[in-house]
Amino acid sequence: MYPAVGWVRANHVASEDLLSDINMLRKENSKLQNTVNELGNQQAASIEDIADIDSEFTIDGSYTVWRKSSSSQYSFKSTITWRDLFALISPYLVEHPNDGIVKRKLAYSLLEREGKSGTSVSINDQAFKTVTIQLEAYGLITTSYNKTTKGGMALFWKLTKKGKQLMIESRVVK
Repeated sequence: MYPAVGWVRANHVASEDLLSDINMLRKENSKLQNTVNELGNQQAASIEDIADIDSEFTIDGSYTVWRKSSSSQYSFKSTITWRDLFALISPYLVEHPNDGIVKRKLAYSLLEREGKSGTSVSINDQAFKTVTIQLEAYGLITTSYNKTTKGGMALFWKLTKKGKQLMIESRVVK
């Protein structure tokens, strides 16, 4: 007589067959979504006249060095091949980091590669955006704008199958 929230008539409860069908469709949808993403990556890699992965790219950056109670700001340039750049950051991409984390990891890795150390390391933002676009064009990564754990939105990086394969090839000890 007095239906309450959460109460459902027995003849309105989803059957086991229906729940099984829904789960099967969910799995199929996931597989199809992965196929669509892979096909999109293959199309991105078909850009004409794209720079070879072994060609070089120069990234400008800056860092701070503290001595006693004062600090000095320095700049640096790093010329690196796209393959080596990808090898530097690809292990971090397994964790699906956001854009800011990737930029910091790349900046510190490039500074270390140049034989320097410091704090507050940053790289040119336009160069970093070029890195993002170039690695997507090679089909090595995908980026997607998703919700963060704190409820905000951020751009997240993810390795593709091709990217994971190149990461393993470039980082495995032979």
